Amino acid sequence: MSTAGTIACCICGVGIKPNKVNMCLTCLRDRVDITDGVSKEETVLFCKTCGKHGTRDNKGNLKYVACELESPELLALCLKAIHGLGKGKKDSATLVDARWIWTEPHSKRLKIELEIEKEVMNGAMLRQRMVTEFIVQYKQCSVCTKETVDQRWNTIVQVRQKVQHKRTLLHLEQMLAGEKIVELALDIIPCKNGLDFYFSKRNDALKFCEGLLQLVPARRKKESKSHVGTDSKSNITRFKYTMVIEVSPICKYDLVVLSKKLQNSLFGGQSAVVICDQVTTALKFIDTSTKAEGLLKKNFFDLQALKTARDLVEFIVLDVDILDKSFTSADNSSTAEPKNHYVLAEVEVAKADDFGVNDNRFVITSHLGKYLHSGDTVLGYDLTDHNFPDELLAPLRGAELPDIILVKKKKVKNTSRPPTTS
Repeated sequence: MSTAGTIACCICGVGIKPNKVNMCLTCLRDRVDITDGVSKEETVLFCKTCGKHGTRDNKGNLKYVACELESPELLALCLKAIHGLGKGKKDSATLVDARWIWTEPHSKRLKIELEIEKEVMNGAMLRQRMVTEFIVQYKQCSVCTKETVDQRWNTIVQVRQKVQHKRTLLHLEQMLAGEKIVELALDIIPCKNGLDFYFSKRNDALKFCEGLLQLVPARRKKESKSHVGTDSKSNITRFKYTMVIEVSPICKYDLVVLSKKLQNSLFGGQSAVVICDQVTTALKFIDTSTKAEGLLKKNFFDLQALKTARDLVEFIVLDVDILDKSFTSADNSSTAEPKNHYVLAEVEVAKADDFGVNDNRFVITSHLGKYLHSGDTVLGYDLTDHNFPDELLAPLRGAELPDIILVKKKKVKNTSRPPTTS
């Protein structure tokens, strides 16, 4: 019966099976310590109020989790705080196994036995066990801190939009729901024209204002402060600060008449009556009769809406004639490129309220040719009986407003239920 050949260790001469370094395990461990770079002592935080444990991850973010002592959840939390562990990272050891080592509950110490693996000389893989000790320190979590400390606010940020509806503010609330800057606020109180955000520190309010201006078209007004009191012994004077963020009054689907200056800068002087098609940090306008688009990045407050989404009325589509001959039915498929997002068409419509009353029809040029078919319901503005102030229509210079402007197709909710099987 044949046996596997052996070689002598290049250091001590003990017979071993051949390997990549020609060295026995004892000599290899004496010369290479793969635990170097792996932290042997770390800190874990404990909130006495709610009983949650917390650690800082590699990015420095503090995270608290509700978990019991020596539980798998606490083990996972502690492992993320150990430096030098990470699969695939350069000069980092790979974690193979981990388990708790029992300690006295009152010792404020947690011990974890780790089994790690790392590539050493000539590509040889070496495994080794080590112990990492965690020192438990008491620190309240942010939630408990807010409940226990004095919550006197120092700075208020007033977000205002001077319009009858609050479409942009509602959109802003949805975007802020996932932002970390909102967590800095002590309280959020809705008011008549917007929202009030209260902060304990002025720097937190400044961070919030900077983040807010990156979400919606708005401007920050001059900051004001009021004297609260002065401590004569310590010579400290306390102030309360007020910051005002004004959101643009133009919202999505608003009908706007551009000034002559904006007509030239956005549309080359060709379009005066436009629709606000998109609201981000800028305002995107579209001329529905030519599908020309323009992006306004500043001077949002020089505009005033003729009509808003509240004034939209329903029209029934009677006929659609595509004017863009390059548009095909293939462009309307789900796999089509977004280059033909809007397609010009000659659309014949009638007001939904006029059915059975009169035979008034309107033939207009619209940018919604890609989405409209006979029998569809479309929302638009009826300008046949308009009565606007002369100063709003001054940029038209005597030109007439169109009778009808189509804005968007009305979505029909599918109320039919799938058939049930017995």
